[in-house]
Amino acid sequence: MREHNGKALAQTAYAYVGDARCNMGNSLLLAGALMGMDVRIGAPKELWPDDSVITRAHELAERSGARIPAHRQPAAGRCRRRFHPHRCLGQHG
Repeated sequence: MREHNGKALAQTAYAYVGDARCNMGNSLLLAGALMGMDVRIGAPKELWPDDSVITRAHELAERSGARIPAHRQPAAGRCRRRFHPHRCLGQHG
């Protein structure tokens, strides 16, 4: 992501739109929280990661300064995000 936007990771935002219960959704949420990024999950509540994953992401975010707002509507999650991992990694929720 740094290669494509030239910004520090802490200034980078991305969205995962789709079924975030899978390992890809969990990994992107935790990795972004660990690196201090702005991570958006756009999915209905029933497709969010497990509560234990969300709790861990918020714990990591407190230390790293990451921002992890939750969005129930997919369009809200990807609003103005430059990176949409579900597209470039073949995830189709």
